[in-house]
Amino acid sequence: MPKNIIIKLASWEMKELKKPEGDGGHQAFHRWLYEKLQEDGSMEFSDEEFGRLVRHMGYGGGGFQGRLRKIFARPISELLGLR
Repeated sequence: MPKNIIIKLASWEMKELKKPEGDGGHQAFHRWLYEKLQEDGSMEFSDEEFGRLVRHMGYGGGGFQGRLRKIFARPISELLGLR
C-alpha cells in the first residue's frame, strides 16, 4: 500500500491558506485544501492528491495559483530535499 505524503505548513503559511477564498474559479479546491489542514499545520495527501496540488500550482499566473506557490513552495522544496 502506498505511503501518503505529509507536509507541514509554518504558521504564516497556515494563515495564508486560511484567508478568504476570493471569487475566482478555484473555491472548491481551496476548501478541499483547507479541510486537509490539521491544527498542527500538517497536511496529508495521497500520491494522486499531491499531484493535483502540484498541477494547480503550475496553472497560469492567477491570484490563486500565486497563493498556492507562496503557501506550498517551502514545504514541497523541503520534502524533495531542495532546501
